[in-house]
Amino acid sequence: IQAHGPELFIGYRDPALDRDAFTPDGWFRTGDLGELDDDGYLVVTGRLKDVIVRSGEKISARELEDLLARDPRVAAVAVIAVPDPNTGERACACVVPTDPRDPPTIAELCEFLSGLGLSRRKLPEQLEVLADLPLTSGGKIDKQALRTR
Repeated sequence: IQAHGPELFIGYRDPALDRDAFTPDGWFRTGDLGELDDDGYLVVTGRLKDVIVRSGEKISARELEDLLARDPRVAAVAVIAVPDPNTGERACACVVPTDPRDPPTIAELCEFLSGLGLSRRKLPEQLEVLADLPLTSGGKIDKQALRTR
């Protein structure tokens, strides 16, 4: 999603940041992903930073999260990109299990996702089982804190 208009700021204090933030003709790259629905309304579908690039292929973290949230063994989930020396990035599912004494395995989650029709190319390679997910002050999952862990 890109924005342009009279209320838009004209740039960062550090001009080096402007190259990635603005198109050559002045449109601001918001970092959000979206699509127009059948009525012409913009639907925000995620963040550009929530895209995992594995061997050049883009995988939506949000798609994985939405599907994993349907597993009854998963109480909460966030999917993040983790650096990988061979593929660039790999998908890591950070899961809070419904039953902490019996958390799902990566194999079980991949089987669940495959059962929903998800392509094997999009399956997560890593699982982190957590007691809870860190939250921002606004109550959203703090993916930067997860990446730092």
